[in-house]
Amino acid sequence: MFESIAKGIALSILVLCAGPVYSSEEDSDLDSIPQELIDADRSKPEENDDPAKYSIRIKADDLFEYSSWRDPEDLIVSIPDYNKSDWNNLARIGVRGDFSPSSSLNIHADALLNIYLYDDEAFDSSKDIQFNIKELYLSWSASPSIFADIGRINIKNGVAVGFNPTDYFKTNAVISRTTQDISQLRDNRLGTFALRAQKLWDSGVVSMVAAPDMGNELGRWYSDEGIYGLNMQKTNDKSRIMIKFSQRIIGNFSPELIYYNESGDNNFGVNLSHSINDNLIVYSEWNVGERRSVLDEALFGLRQSQQIRPELLANFPQDEGKKYLHQLAVGATYTTASNITTNLEYHYNQAGLSDEDWRNWFRTGETAQGDPRAMGQLLSVRALAQSRVEPANKHTLFLRSQWQNALITNLNLAGLFLMDLEDQSSLVQAETAYNLNSQSSVSLRVAKFIGDDHSNFGSVFTDLTAIVQYNYNF
Repeated sequence: MFESIAKGIALSILVLCAGPVYSSEEDSDLDSIPQELIDADRSKPEENDDPAKYSIRIKADDLFEYSSWRDPEDLIVSIPDYNKSDWNNLARIGVRGDFSPSSSLNIHADALLNIYLYDDEAFDSSKDIQFNIKELYLSWSASPSIFADIGRINIKNGVAVGFNPTDYFKTNAVISRTTQDISQLRDNRLGTFALRAQKLWDSGVVSMVAAPDMGNELGRWYSDEGIYGLNMQKTNDKSRIMIKFSQRIIGNFSPELIYYNESGDNNFGVNLSHSINDNLIVYSEWNVGERRSVLDEALFGLRQSQQIRPELLANFPQDEGKKYLHQLAVGATYTTASNITTNLEYHYNQAGLSDEDWRNWFRTGETAQGDPRAMGQLLSVRALAQSRVEPANKHTLFLRSQWQNALITNLNLAGLFLMDLEDQSSLVQAETAYNLNSQSSVSLRVAKFIGDDHSNFGSVFTDLTAIVQYNYNF
């Protein structure tokens, strides 16, 4: 086991994946401006009588993905006729804008047009073109310390990088899963329709979020899955309330306490982070909440309808119902003088599958050969964890390292390594990106799933994926 971990860490450090890293020195020149000039500039009246301001940013990119698939005969749990396109292409155009009709009001919008192509499917505009309004909300500043937002908001929580137990508004929100890097997926998701209010003071902040249940009925303009549908049924299928409180205790140590309620199910979360020195930050993210395990939730519908053969359920224990389950991410970030930033984390998901659960899962898969319905239900276990953006297993080691301006200027590298600590299967992702100029960049991302056919990562359909991406900012 320790040899596998060592190999994975070594490989991940050598092949690093790109991600933007912003220097803290970017605005250091502002410190040299005399304060009297700053004060004088602030006292000048606006030359334009119309205080309205706006900004628009347009970004286009194209992602070509190649996939190497495992032979279905080599998989214990598989559907023989599953879709396995050797390649697909995703073209995207994103528009972000801000309009401020006054100093206290701002309207923020973020929309994304996706166009999909698959090598084994004819183009169907009704499902291969999708226009998503990721965010659209109104912000109001009641005072310098009181703020409110209403509309579709991408609400992010958490201090960890590879798994965020307190990021409560992430379920079913990811638009297209083009990477295994959770920190990148946080920006590529639909916002939740909600009301958010915040109160700040010198050493702390308290905020509240309320999101209504907008139902699951399809065909309505706000819950339609068509080209122009808002897909609100994905992000607002439950009523939710979150209250978050943070207070600086000493130095830069500001614990964050969270209460979250999802349709009556209580959750309690804590975020902690502390800077040891200029190079090292340690952090921890924890949540305990009422819910079913991933396995029980995936099988719940079939158990209730009794539409699955009894012998297939015999391998699994009885549904334990909802109970308080813990999730934890604990780790550290270390940054070197040469701009290499590394995150090392341990993830615990009590709702995930244990080593025994995986053995039962594979045993049931062998029994269910030739039964597509049963196979589909088994695969929904993994799909459910993916939709929740959480590990399907209980214990995971996570390593992510990135290097800005590696070897040459404008070349960014980083690597991602995930290991199931019970069966030692793993995932390695590497990415390299090069900024061609101030407006465009090109990148290559490769992900490899490693493990035997009775392991977590070794039993997924794909063996390897490679994505070439081109970005252009207008």
